[in-house]
Amino acid sequence: MSETTTPANVLIDPRIFNANKTDYHDTPLLLGQDNGLFDTISKRHRVFEDLFNRMAVYDWRETEFTFQDCNYQFRTCSRYEYDLMITTIAWQWEADTAAARSMIRILSTYITSPALWKLMVEITKNEIVHASTYSRMVELSFDHPDEIITDVVSKLEALRRMERIAGVMSHALNTAIKIETGQIARSSTEAYDAIMMLWCALLCMERIQFVASFAVTFGKGNAGKFVQFSNAVSKICTDELEVHAETDFAVLEIEFGTERGIDFLQRRGGDILALVDDVRQSELNWIDHIAANGADKDPDLTIDGLRTEVDLNSEPVYKFFGFKKELPYLTGRRLPYMETMIKIDQVQGAAQEERKGNYMVGGVITNDEGVDFSAVAAMLG
Repeated sequence: MSETTTPANVLIDPRIFNANKTDYHDTPLLLGQDNGLFDTISKRHRVFEDLFNRMAVYDWRETEFTFQDCNYQFRTCSRYEYDLMITTIAWQWEADTAAARSMIRILSTYITSPALWKLMVEITKNEIVHASTYSRMVELSFDHPDEIITDVVSKLEALRRMERIAGVMSHALNTAIKIETGQIARSSTEAYDAIMMLWCALLCMERIQFVASFAVTFGKGNAGKFVQFSNAVSKICTDELEVHAETDFAVLEIEFGTERGIDFLQRRGGDILALVDDVRQSELNWIDHIAANGADKDPDLTIDGLRTEVDLNSEPVYKFFGFKKELPYLTGRRLPYMETMIKIDQVQGAAQEERKGNYMVGGVITNDEGVDFSAVAAMLG
């Protein structure tokens, strides 16, 4: 491909359109040259096109659900059950709102792969559907929905669950601003670390952090309560596990096959482990919170089962990064309705089969580009 030069009398900010872009044939996923033509001709990473197509197959809208049964159930349920469902909705609504409103703003500075950008725009649209679904739940399930908004944003336990991930997102946003204003170079270690820690955080949120709330909703649905809530959340859960989290795995896996990705792991492995630990612990803390407020006596829920679901979903993340972590609740009994609602075995099995180059999981690990990860594995193991 021949290089082009913008005529001297044509002034176009390269952040808007980079007419001098030269890396079309080898565009990196992150922090490459400013974007020029939206080129999907060079398909370096077909996984993102596959995930985009999967997202299209799962396409749905919040208007598919009326939530008529939920209005009656909220008016007749116990105070404990009312508070439990509000707390559950609060976290999911707030987290999906943050993803819907903030992620594309942050990622626009970092993503330079057209295929990844195309997928992330679609995922953002999907997050908007998720957030809109929770909004519709509240609108149609309560006689005075405006009052419920105040109740939702006052739930401290839900806000505390957001703090760790929100902090990483905020740092990535502040770093993006520094890149955009010329305070740091796009090629700097600071810029790369910010986006990589963000993607580690997204994986933790979408693979670990929703599961306890999902399990509570599904437990109620399994008991014949708030069934339309449960059915809507089942669709959200499928999106999160089969597309969003798989995108996170794919981005990290590709980057860990590069020299800068290996360097990141060597320098920031401890920070990644602390992040995964914190997210897992925040979910266990939330389970302790609802148990102390009556869930331990709820016939529709099993507290140990909720803890088991957290560890079952934490395990693939720890293994992906190569961390050896004792997860005491793995030996517990899986909640049978979880398999019914999200077919979690199939999701995990399919994901592990697709990630043929899992990193740092014992021995000498190489990816498709032949990179040896044994040194990193030894350090992190």
